[in-house]
Amino acid sequence: MRMWRFLIGVLLLLATGLAAGPAATVTVSGVITGPNGPVPNVSVGVGSPLDWQEDSTDAGGAYSVPIETDGELWFSVRPDVTTRLAQVNHYRSGVTGNVTQDFTLTQGHLLRLRPPAAGVPHHGRSSV
Repeated sequence: MRMWRFLIGVLLLLATGLAAGPAATVTVSGVITGPNGPVPNVSVGVGSPLDWQEDSTDAGGAYSVPIETDGELWFSVRPDVTTRLAQVNHYRSGVTGNVTQDFTLTQGHLLRLRPPAAGVPHHGRSSV
């Protein structure tokens, strides 16, 4: 009977994510640059399974956010469309302390295509 209680307790811990590791608040910072140097006014979102924080870059392209994480972070970098710089999505795991994550943006756009049906190739044209 004790063994069953122990096993049920372990399963509950795993199911609720408590066994995944302790949560910590870390500072995530960096600089966003483009072809002509630092890029101001870029929207930077930083997420984890526990939190989501947003910031905008300053005149020097710098951003900084505190965020609670259990070791996973994902980034959403969104420059203003008028800059004609591509958006960036990034994932990082194994985070145990403060993080410096710089990004270099390139000219272009982030594209996401959805096929119309499973197994059917997408045929279309793009015009700019």
